[in-house]
Amino acid sequence: MHIAINAECRRGLRIIEEIPNIPLCRLAGYNGIGKSNAIKLLQLCTGSQPFSGDTPAWQSFRSQLVRAQIKVTGLRGADEITWQLSPKSWPASPEPLGDLVGSIQIDGRSARPRDLSALLSVYHVIAAETPATVLADRVRTAHMEVADWLNEPGNGRIADLDLILAEIQNRINVCDPDDFKRNAAAASEAQIVAHDVTSKVEEGRRRLSLMDKAIDVAEKLERVRGRGPEMDAKIKELQARLESIDLQRQKLDEKVTKASARQHSDEEAKRKFNNAQKHLIRQEKALRECRSLLQRRAADVGVAPKRDALTAQRSTLGRRLKELQTQLPQVNATPMLVELLTHLTWKLEEAEQQDLGNAVLIESSSEHGEWTVARFKAACEHQISMLSDRAPSKDAEALEAHIEETRADLDAVAQALEQIETYESVEQNFVKAQERLRKATSELPASTAQTLDELMALRNELDQQSRAVQNEYANLSHAKDMLGGGMTEDALSAELFRLCREAEVPVVRVRGRRDRQRVELEEIERREITATHTADNARRGLEKQTADISKVLEYLSQEASLAWLRKAVPGGIESIRDADPIEQAESLQDLAVRLESVRDSLREAQTTVQGIGSALGDLSNNLRRPTDETPRDNLANSAARLWLAGEVRQWFDTELVRRALFDGGSDISLNPRNMTVSWNVDGELHERPLSAFSSGQQAFAYTQAQVANLDREEVPAQNRLIALDEFGSFLDSDRMQDLASYLSNRQTTAPQDQVLVILPLEAPPGQASEGHTDPRIDSLERRGYFAEAFKP
Repeated sequence: MHIAINAECRRGLRIIEEIPNIPLCRLAGYNGIGKSNAIKLLQLCTGSQPFSGDTPAWQSFRSQLVRAQIKVTGLRGADEITWQLSPKSWPASPEPLGDLVGSIQIDGRSARPRDLSALLSVYHVIAAETPATVLADRVRTAHMEVADWLNEPGNGRIADLDLILAEIQNRINVCDPDDFKRNAAAASEAQIVAHDVTSKVEEGRRRLSLMDKAIDVAEKLERVRGRGPEMDAKIKELQARLESIDLQRQKLDEKVTKASARQHSDEEAKRKFNNAQKHLIRQEKALRECRSLLQRRAADVGVAPKRDALTAQRSTLGRRLKELQTQLPQVNATPMLVELLTHLTWKLEEAEQQDLGNAVLIESSSEHGEWTVARFKAACEHQISMLSDRAPSKDAEALEAHIEETRADLDAVAQALEQIETYESVEQNFVKAQERLRKATSELPASTAQTLDELMALRNELDQQSRAVQNEYANLSHAKDMLGGGMTEDALSAELFRLCREAEVPVVRVRGRRDRQRVELEEIERREITATHTADNARRGLEKQTADISKVLEYLSQEASLAWLRKAVPGGIESIRDADPIEQAESLQDLAVRLESVRDSLREAQTTVQGIGSALGDLSNNLRRPTDETPRDNLANSAARLWLAGEVRQWFDTELVRRALFDGGSDISLNPRNMTVSWNVDGELHERPLSAFSSGQQAFAYTQAQVANLDREEVPAQNRLIALDEFGSFLDSDRMQDLASYLSNRQTTAPQDQVLVILPLEAPPGQASEGHTDPRIDSLERRGYFAEAFKP
């Protein structure tokens, strides 16, 4: 790897211009010619910040470097990398430059700093530090890595995970199984109470109806008692008169028949006359029966049995029914208002469940303040409670009864009008029969006709008497039926006792018990409204909880980002969905508990990492400024120092270091509490504080340790420049040879590394033989340094 640097500097800053392509290179030169500055510049180009923590040195370097161009060739993975640096755009504080470093090209194509991380890295190992300070830097680096991880992404990631788990818990928290069980029990109890109260209402209404019927029967019985025999006698008298009239009429019919047989021998005339007479008798009977039924129908509605009167009554009843139906909603408002307010309350409760309780539903005005959803719902519930305490409207009950009576009257009028149609038809048939008989009579001889006319006149008179008696009979029979409801005194008495027995009340106390029953029924009906409302609310609450559980399960089973959770649940979310709601709520509650445990673990992990970071910081400070103070004995401090002991053991665990520093011993370890190194030589334990090693020992150990540490990179760049600087004065010739041997042997295992050993020039190279020129002298004269292969 060949590196060419063209830098324009001012005020004494110098940077060497070339690092040759020598895998293991020794670069020696005069002090101040820019050897170390070149390595620092290359570190800046590859993303590091060598001036971190030294702001004055950084600002001096930045201000003295005007511009620079760097070209690196002979790379693995690329042919050439070039930089055009722009120091004016670099930040004033020593931080990684990132895109501010300048323009970069890889094989002629524009690139960014992140494109270099896998291609080239530069390391600067300075031997002027002691192993303790190197360890301190190593620990400090670890401390900063932990702190950086906590800041980004550690704390953020932990917070994000905690928010995700908290969101799942918040959704699950609505599925409290204990609350669900309480609500289920409350809903069941409320349903039982409502059913019980409804049963009592039905029983109360049944008994009240029986008492009302019993009182009606009692009133009929009072009207019938004492008047029945008189009316029965009168009816029997009228029946006797009708039978007498019928007998007289039968005798006249026989006389008419005989007169017809004596005085008229014409068989055809006789036949016509007899047929006409029989037809008249049949039509007369039909007319009598139809008239009786019409009179009864008309009497039922209290109107004369005439078409005009019945039509007028029908119109009057129709108007009355319409008026009553219009009034009903007005007098029966309480149940409707309760129903309306109940529906409003349900909707407002759903809005509250969507966190809209404090939302303004009606803006403030001069008449009233603003109405929020919660306030309006509370007002509706209060009004429902007040309305539920009110007794059912007596006017409404009376109006409904009146409507039923009017409908019954309308039906009776309709039947009466239908009967009029039938009566008029039968009457026409009767008139036709009379006309037929007159015509048959006119065909008889004059004497016979005269006799028959006299007989027919008598018969017509009997017919008139019969109709009058029939009318009186029908009116009296109807009056009797209306008086007792069509029942006799004995039947009414039996019915009264039956109704009172079913109502479980003595006959003599039925009126008082009826009034008391109505008051009790009103109270039970009020309780029924409240109980039904409570049961409905409890049922809807339970249904909502069940729906909430289903929604949570749907979310957990369908949300794409929660696939990890579905795998973590034993049996999967689907196994929970197949259970009943209580088991679902219990399973979800168990899941919430497990999630809380995970959140606790996250917080513990965060606290542990923070503690380790703090312990690493304390350990770094202690390494730089040793004290006799015993470190705090806690888990984080112990873990940090044990980690450091393991790192040191790896650094020292090579044959070269063991031979150079530990007399070829084994079992090398660091006591992290007192920074004492111990090792074993032929079964004998040796100990020595780090500070007791000579400068040469420290420099050699440090160098080897730092290089060995680089060898443990998980994914090293394809090309690495490792510069070993400022330790030539600490190593004697033997250890310099050891270092050269170590680095030479290492080349076989790290072919991607180019190692540069930077040494001060202790003495100029000797003169070359006659006729030859030493290139090192020429390079020193021309550039102030020379480079050559570093060999054992």
